Amino acid sequence: MLDLVEEWLKTYEEAKKLTHRERRQEMEDKIRVLQPVLQAKGKDADPRFLSLLARIYLYRGMLFRPKGFTTPARKIEALKKAVQLSEKAVEKEKDNPNFLRTWAQAALELEAIPETSFKVSSGLLKDAALCINKDGNHSLKDLRVILEYAERERNTSFLQSVLTEKDGWKRPFDVFLLKARAAFALNRMDDVRYFLKSAMDKTPKALSSPFWDHLVDFLKKLRTKEGSDLWKEMAVAAHRLCREKEVKIANNIYLYRHWARQKSLYNMAFLAQNDLKEKAKIADSLKSRPVLRYQALREMKEHQNIAKLLEQDDQERDGGYHKQQVEMDERTGKRLSEKMEKAGVSYENLPVPWISVHFYLNESENSEDEGSKGYALIFDALTQSWKERRFDYAKLHRKFMTWQEAYISAKKSSFAKDSLVELCREIGNTMPFLFDTACIRDGAPVLWIPHGFLHRLPLHAAIRDEATNEIFLEKHASRYLPAWSILNSASAIRGKDSYMIKRFRAKDYEKREPFSDLGKLKWGNEDHKKLATPDDLKRFMTKTPDVLAVLCHGHGDILNPLKSWLELEGGGFSVLDILKYEEANLSGARVLLGACEADMAPPVEYAIDEHVSLSAAFLSHKAREVIAGLWRINITRTDICYTEVRDSDDLSLALKKWQKKQLKIWKKNQNNKIFYWFTPFRIMGFPLKLKENNESEAKQ
Repeated sequence: MLDLVEEWLKTYEEAKKLTHRERRQEMEDKIRVLQPVLQAKGKDADPRFLSLLARIYLYRGMLFRPKGFTTPARKIEALKKAVQLSEKAVEKEKDNPNFLRTWAQAALELEAIPETSFKVSSGLLKDAALCINKDGNHSLKDLRVILEYAERERNTSFLQSVLTEKDGWKRPFDVFLLKARAAFALNRMDDVRYFLKSAMDKTPKALSSPFWDHLVDFLKKLRTKEGSDLWKEMAVAAHRLCREKEVKIANNIYLYRHWARQKSLYNMAFLAQNDLKEKAKIADSLKSRPVLRYQALREMKEHQNIAKLLEQDDQERDGGYHKQQVEMDERTGKRLSEKMEKAGVSYENLPVPWISVHFYLNESENSEDEGSKGYALIFDALTQSWKERRFDYAKLHRKFMTWQEAYISAKKSSFAKDSLVELCREIGNTMPFLFDTACIRDGAPVLWIPHGFLHRLPLHAAIRDEATNEIFLEKHASRYLPAWSILNSASAIRGKDSYMIKRFRAKDYEKREPFSDLGKLKWGNEDHKKLATPDDLKRFMTKTPDVLAVLCHGHGDILNPLKSWLELEGGGFSVLDILKYEEANLSGARVLLGACEADMAPPVEYAIDEHVSLSAAFLSHKAREVIAGLWRINITRTDICYTEVRDSDDLSLALKKWQKKQLKIWKKNQNNKIFYWFTPFRIMGFPLKLKENNESEAKQ
């Protein structure tokens, strides 16, 4: 039986055409057969059998891929089992190199998972390294075991042996990275640069390769080297390389799982970069990525593009290697990535007199000594100049959490309203540069591009100080974007007709008909007074409207923003439903969302920075601008506001005008309920005409 198991493992290791799913099934089948044998043998189990079963558990564990920052429990369970079984085998036969190989590989994999707090036995690791070195290196895994031992014990001869290892392995990028680590341990920094550059020249096509994890871990270690700025050069180069590969893949959906845990690469590249424009690019590169979970993808499997992604996912092998091909444009014969590279809009194309504020929160600098470092990269279209302002956002985040808790637990209490005012005061305290005319000109409109929990803040309602209650929106119109990269310089085709759908029952409101002022305006659909259904929303989303008003109850879901939904007659319509509706054509449309929590985004705990909300879902169908509320809205005030702004030439100026009138009422009455009702509204989207790209800008 042992010979059969060993032969099967050899066949499995050499198999090239098994899909990821087939490999998992193979593992499960063998474990199902062999586990009862282990239980029957107990302490009398043959050490060879224990080691073979440990290898099966090791391979099973390797098949489970990390999901963002989270490691699947089944991966941890399998690796623990592999370590336990191989340790028992080693106890019975201490000098067997294969037993020690299996133990070392499983133990090092388990130690690399932060959640386990597992520590490799230094004694066993030494035994494994010495035994493998005597037996001869048969794989890169052997070389890694030797290097891990040599790094920990400062074994110069073993480090030298890694440096002189032949380069002819199938995965040269892994070899060069191991050599860079050995050179670092020997303090040979010129060699570190050479080997790191060689590794990055040979990087795998797949972003899901563990190589990227190992590269980022080494860059973190390299950063600790006093007196050397090599980490800066390498972090910027690694970030640029990863961005090039993302463009070639031409989709970001599955990147969530593979790249969430690499956020530290973006943090290091951001800190290493001195040019403010380049820093803004790095800040933007982590923003607004789709976070469609695997189950959500399964629900969309009837769509061709999603089906292709799922097929790629099923083909992942041992550790998750995507085999991506560069996609070609059938008409031009050029790579799609070339078209995508040129489709980006340069920051300099922001029209005068706008100012853009690009935020970045760098968690890697968070410490008691340094504080929580936030950055605002400010570009002025009038002067074509950049400025950088830094701020400590720790206190602001605490105020945000207080406000969020008050809102969730006591939406109708005065405490939530008062907490909101305190939050807006703290925005002003944390970011005094917002009121500095040397930074942001008086009267200049501002395009906000937030990051992290700042997506959830009404930045336009920042309060300067308690004495004057000066608020940012008094002097500045505002718009928001989830990321600069979503801008498109192409002109949108606007429709001619405006449509309104509503789902409020008049009998539920004693004082006045809900949205009666909006109802008096001219609409292209005469049936706008009837209770709207999901089919009604779908129908008007296909008509390329000039204005689409959607008035109903809304429900944000910050735990799974894809489930945030609009409450319509006969059923709800979620963010996922909107994203799935391929027939939608909102090109050039102005969308008015008269629904609570329609612009509520995921919380700060999300690993990748995205703005997933109902308003963002409409924006994804090329709506030119969406006005919505961050939290609960007041129907009467929303009705008045949307009636005033619906047909305005500039929605941001019209909203500013309406909010200033409400602001005067709040200042006069000092009733924080008024503040609560007029501040949630903000505009997502930037439809204003951008300056034309010149040839050099297009290449960016």
